[in-house]
Parts: sequence; structure tokens; C-alpha cells
Amino acid sequence: MQATQAQARENLITPKERSKYYYDQKVNDRIFREGDQVYLLKDARQNNMDEHYSSPFPLIKLLGDRNAEIRCNANRTKIVHLNKLKKAFI
Repeated sequence: MQATQAQARENLITPKERSKYYYDQKVNDRIFREGDQVYLLKDARQNNMDEHYSSPFPLIKLLGDRNAEIRCNANRTKIVHLNKLKKAFI
């Protein structure tokens, strides 16, 4: 029984490594700097014709590798994941 489980575990590792290899070839890291203008992905849309992103906001500070703080209004900031941001080329 244990030998069968070990063989099954080994058979699962190879496809995982292959998938990771192909994913890593296609992925593009998003590089942001403090002060960049970014678009914020909207959470929910009413229909397909709605806009996907909201107006550009200034990026105030990067928090670790995956989060950023943006200024939504004159006095309000928001912490969001980098996956929800898109660089605005203004």
C-alpha cells in the first residue's frame, strides 16, 4: 500500500513541474514604483459593457512583494493586491 502511494506521489510531481515550467515562461511580472499612476480593477460589473478598471490613482507605497497602497480620494487610501492594478501610461 505504501509503495503504491509513493509511486502515485512521484507520478503527480512530474506534471506539476512541467506546468510550472510553462507558466513561468509566459508570466510577465508587473513592476510598479511609488508615484506611478495605476488603474484599479473594479470588483463587480453589472453587464459586459461596463468598464473593467476605474480611473488612474497615484501609487503611494509598495507593501511587500504583493500589496500596494493607492490614494483613492484626497483623504482616503486603499491597500490592494498588485493583481488588481494596471499601469497607466499617462
